Amino acid sequence: ITSFTKSTAYRASANFFKQHAHRSTIVVLGDSCSDIDAAENIPYEHLLSVGFLNDKPIEKAAKYAQTFDALVLGAEGSLAGVDAIVDDLVAGPSKAPKDSPFALRWLRHSQEEACAPASLSAPKPSPLPPP
Repeated sequence: ITSFTKSTAYRASANFFKQHAHRSTIVVLGDSCSDIDAAENIPYEHLLSVGFLNDKPIEKAAKYAQTFDALVLGAEGSLAGVDAIVDDLVAGPSKAPKDSPFALRWLRHSQEEACAPASLSAPKPSPLPPP
């Protein structure tokens, strides 16, 4: 799904999503706050969103932090942080590095979500703790 197809991708790929309904986690990567809208029409249980600030002024970081779960700062736009986050998630809480702030945050969010009443959506996780 790209920024150009985000509003129609689910409808156009309905068969794919039906065949893979057991896959209930999605990852949204974006360099614009509106890129989070790519998840809007897609059914999911868990969403991880990562925003890339790129060359934008640091003053925009606050808006990005409200929109995305994690941010990649700087002009390089490296996927190394995203790769580490996905590795932590795939490893699960028992195998993720104990010092990984994202793993701790994700675990806390997952626990809150599991305890939330079905009629309420889980709160957005708190910001990453300082390194």
